[in-house]
Amino acid sequence: MRPEWHDGVDPVFMGDLLLCAALEGRLVMSRAQADPVIADLRHTLADLRDRAEPLDDTWAQALVELPKYIEALRIAAGYR
Repeated sequence: MRPEWHDGVDPVFMGDLLLCAALEGRLVMSRAQADPVIADLRHTLADLRDRAEPLDDTWAQALVELPKYIEALRIAAGYR
């Protein structure tokens, strides 16, 4: 069982927080740091989308969150 988190934010999925931090300039990283992580996240996202069997709630939520992580890292690395 996961612990309760303040303000209803699930500590496992923090896509909105990462996006806000990146947009506000509080999450900054080099492209060399971001690129391999972005590639791994895109690979994971593609794998989840290609699954034939239904996803449980956690993996279904990952389909929503992973694009946020990718966008946050792209912003943090100066791609946008």
